[in-house]
Amino acid sequence: MNWIDLEGSRWNYGAKSGDFGLLNNYAGVGIITEQSGLDFTFDGLWAKKWATGIESNSTDSLFGVLEGYNDGLLVWITATSLNGSYEYYSAQSGSIDELKLKLKLGFGNFFLVDDISLNAGTSVPEPTLFVLLGMALLGLSFSRRKNA
Repeated sequence: MNWIDLEGSRWNYGAKSGDFGLLNNYAGVGIITEQSGLDFTFDGLWAKKWATGIESNSTDSLFGVLEGYNDGLLVWITATSLNGSYEYYSAQSGSIDELKLKLKLGFGNFFLVDDISLNAGTSVPEPTLFVLLGMALLGLSFSRRKNA
């Protein structure tokens, strides 16, 4: 997917807000991940059909899905149906590490996405760290009893 100027360029198809949005310019699947690889939550986005006038309200003709994955497993899925006006797709519950915007038959090669809302997760300590720390404390307590 490419960032493009949707207001001040030859692609004057209108942004939901501001001037820029994402264009699925290569067909196939648009994939969004967090740069550091941490989990995140999906809180919503706006999408519309490419090459349509600003808020043109045409008939829905592009169909697809938004999918949230974590460690390769599907966490949630929501159907999309796009036309010439921006449609809002709301938050889905569950932490994910990959958001996929997938095409279905008839979805076409090009669609616009704007105002994506994601919340980056925080690093969670590995459970093995706690196990090792617990074993170390247990070992210390046994060594104190032995020496006493």
